[in-house]
Amino acid sequence: MSLRKIVSFFVFGFCSGIYVNAQSDTIKIHDLPAVEVNETQRLPISNLATSPQQILSKEHFEKTGAFQITDAIKFFSGVQVKDYGGTGGLKTVSLRNMGANYTTVVYDGIPMTNYMTGQIDLGRFSLENVEMLRLNIGESDDIFQPAGTLALGGSLNIFTQPLGTRPVKKREFNVGLKTGSYGLINPVFAFRSSFNERFSTNASVEYISSKGNYSYKQTYGFRNDSIASKRRINSDVETLKLEANLNGHFKNGGRLLLKVFYFDSERGIPGPSIFYNPENAGERIQDKNFFSQANYTQPLNKKWRFQSNAKFDFSSMDYQNKKWNSQGNYDQNEYYLNAAFLYKPTDRLSFSFSNDGIYGKFDHDTIHVSRVTWLSALSGKYQTSRLIVTGSLLNHYVSDSNNNSDKKSTGNHFSPYIGLSVRPFEERSLRIRAFYKNSYRLPTFGDLYYSSVARNLKPENANQYNVGIVVNRSQGIIFPYFSFSIYAYYNKVENKIVIGPGPNHFNSSVRNHGEVNIKGFDVGLEFHVNVSQDIIAEISGNYSYQNVLDKKDQKELILPYTPKHSASGHLSFKTKWLNVNYNFICSGERYYIQTEETEYRMKPYSDHGISLIKQMDWKQFNVHLSAECLNIYNQQYEIVRSYPMPGRSFRLGVKFTF
Repeated sequence: MSLRKIVSFFVFGFCSGIYVNAQSDTIKIHDLPAVEVNETQRLPISNLATSPQQILSKEHFEKTGAFQITDAIKFFSGVQVKDYGGTGGLKTVSLRNMGANYTTVVYDGIPMTNYMTGQIDLGRFSLENVEMLRLNIGESDDIFQPAGTLALGGSLNIFTQPLGTRPVKKREFNVGLKTGSYGLINPVFAFRSSFNERFSTNASVEYISSKGNYSYKQTYGFRNDSIASKRRINSDVETLKLEANLNGHFKNGGRLLLKVFYFDSERGIPGPSIFYNPENAGERIQDKNFFSQANYTQPLNKKWRFQSNAKFDFSSMDYQNKKWNSQGNYDQNEYYLNAAFLYKPTDRLSFSFSNDGIYGKFDHDTIHVSRVTWLSALSGKYQTSRLIVTGSLLNHYVSDSNNNSDKKSTGNHFSPYIGLSVRPFEERSLRIRAFYKNSYRLPTFGDLYYSSVARNLKPENANQYNVGIVVNRSQGIIFPYFSFSIYAYYNKVENKIVIGPGPNHFNSSVRNHGEVNIKGFDVGLEFHVNVSQDIIAEISGNYSYQNVLDKKDQKELILPYTPKHSASGHLSFKTKWLNVNYNFICSGERYYIQTEETEYRMKPYSDHGISLIKQMDWKQFNVHLSAECLNIYNQQYEIVRSYPMPGRSFRLGVKFTF
């Protein structure tokens, strides 16, 4: 990736924005969410949902010092992030320890797919142009959406467009730069503009380069016989991300969103740091991903609405392992088409039918496989001020074809969902929530064709149960907002597919576990305090308890990388001079294999950070300055065994909006 390419993209984006004539934008890309009104506080839709729903806005990203999407979602309760260390390491998210394959990543309303692993690497998406992150455990109460968003145990929705009406200048430009430890360089350029009252456009270009050569301490021996200082190798990354959108709002009420996305990355795969063995610096990956997608929504009359979604997705991964003298190219193509109808006979009752057709093709050397997936969902919703009931029935049909007839994976399954939200007392803002959901997933192509242990894998079948309460109050001027939630849940996964270690990242052992039971509860707390006329304190925290057991051969075995206790918290002081933010995440002990023997124990850890943010107007510019210190206590820890995380680091940022 040459510097000339990067400069060309910046110049192209800048010139395109200058020559666009625009007026004020009144386009609405997404419906304004429903709100519940009390004395002084407007409550977001997450407080009305029948299943746990958590939301982070762009303002929250800055408070927590988030650089990537996984940095932000670590502050959600019930979330486990697997991070293989460094800016270039693989990053996935699991909800309530069901595995990353049970999390649907939805990008501006359309689900993402990976046919090889079933896991979406969140490191490829830029947080710079994200307006909001919404996490649903179970299903969203928005029944007018693609059937694919209902297929798994939960969804992470990434919104890059403004939600609701957001005034736009004739031309608005954003130019920013972040730099920091380990050779981090991150320039960003974005612009938005309007052609006229009906059409607007926005685009962004982001470049990231990092050496990733952070230092860490290597412990030798199970009893910490000796400790050596080392420096991470092969964790460098260089990426280029491009995104452009065209938004349309028509006189007949129709709305259009066209998106083009391109990602180009060259990075090393940081190997495990193992006792007395040097790290493997031989694994390199070059990723390219291009997708274009379209969404069109049209009201047909007062009771009927229609929407259609389409996407083409191409990704290519060139893998090289010098140590094992192996290399390969992995190509994936996806064609996606969706149609959905919403029928609302009354203000309280609505129904929807959504149908997704997906064709995916995967090619590598002598392996050529394809998968046809049909997802059909019939959903309903009944809502009053004190009662919300939602339900859906999803049919999941999959048919594979390949050039190796003895390996096939087909299936047909119906998955029901029912959710309930009740406000028992009219005068109190307390809600009781409960849901049941069934999910079904087939083995991925990686599970079937790249396992070092050949096995006949069975599809997974998961059942989720959840019950909890949510309280939202406002105590006048001093305490304008208070929120408390607690959920108890039980997940039962039959034939859970578990991946074990292999000789490299693309050749692992895979097998079914008979039954995995996941029990736990999540607690969330958030409140705001007006300390004075010029100072507002915002405090939030989450705690999760989980007990995950694999019942195999009538014995209870510990599932690897499963802490019983985890928590996160945030404290922010907002003043007219400066915003000061402090945050932390912590995890209890866990084991990296299925036993509680001391030598396989991973130590608890906590990670603390602090950031300072200053916004001001200077001439015709709005200037945003930031300074961050991450892992301020320089704690040495691992999320995945033998993959050390960075110690103390620093970041500085500046952004001009004009």
